[in-house]
Amino acid sequence: MYLDYNTFRLEDKSYYIKSNQEERIYYINDGIISSLTKENNRYSYQINENIIQLNIENFTITDYDIKGKEEFEIDLRQVAEMSVILQGAKQLLNI
Repeated sequence: MYLDYNTFRLEDKSYYIKSNQEERIYYINDGIISSLTKENNRYSYQINENIIQLNIENFTITDYDIKGKEEFEIDLRQVAEMSVILQGAKQLLNI
């Protein structure tokens, strides 16, 4: 996990979190950046221009906005992992 965005961009399969009040974590894999944001008791997962709203309790998809491809797969394990790291970082960084 990185706290510096520029260093995060140089790595692969790494996480970035800002040390501010925003509950958002970023992940980079093969140059593609995704983010998970906790807002209004739900998660918002964004990858490229695609946004998926998820139930915070069980990660079921509650809404989505998919741009481009008609077929789109999302690995919810990555979302769950980002959620756990976000919660740990939140406690560690006191955000």
